[in-house]
Amino acid sequence: MFGKHWKPARATVVATRIASTTGDGTVSITEFVVDVRTPEGEMFRAKLEEPRIAIDFKPPTTGIEIAVEYDPKSHDVRFDKDDPAISWKAYKKSRKDSFEETLAQPPGSPAMPMFPGQAMAGNAAMGDMQAIIQAAAAQGGVVRLDSSDPAVAELRQFLLGAVGQPADVPAPTVQDPHPPADQG
Repeated sequence: MFGKHWKPARATVVATRIASTTGDGTVSITEFVVDVRTPEGEMFRAKLEEPRIAIDFKPPTTGIEIAVEYDPKSHDVRFDKDDPAISWKAYKKSRKDSFEETLAQPPGSPAMPMFPGQAMAGNAAMGDMQAIIQAAAAQGGVVRLDSSDPAVAELRQFLLGAVGQPADVPAPTVQDPHPPADQG
């Protein structure tokens, strides 16, 4: 009757911050803001604290979906320690497996990321992306991937390919949220 009744759920990490650090600076404790989705379809936002005793804990980054456990009554949330997304051992194994898979490919095969979701280092399109984002930020603007700019078109094709979508998908038409003022 007292105590928690933990149930499984999925959550997306929305934000992270270092909550505290030891005096010598060697250990930091991280807190996470997560959007929790229960199997019943309920959704709520909660603060999730890093496990205090965690030998195999890899802190998730913002945007990552993870397995959690929650108490339906209090909406307290904790990490599901069996989730491979927060396991250093699973991470290291996936990197090793990816390396071995790349080694087995025939010569001339395209380079593969070291683990799923990792961007390729040194890719020219990644440099283009950084330049486009920095230019838009300097002007206080928004990066729009429906532009006729050839660099944006190349970046869009790269991004679609990176997520497994065909590069020839037409760009969505988006109305300008700031139309020119009426000149009359």
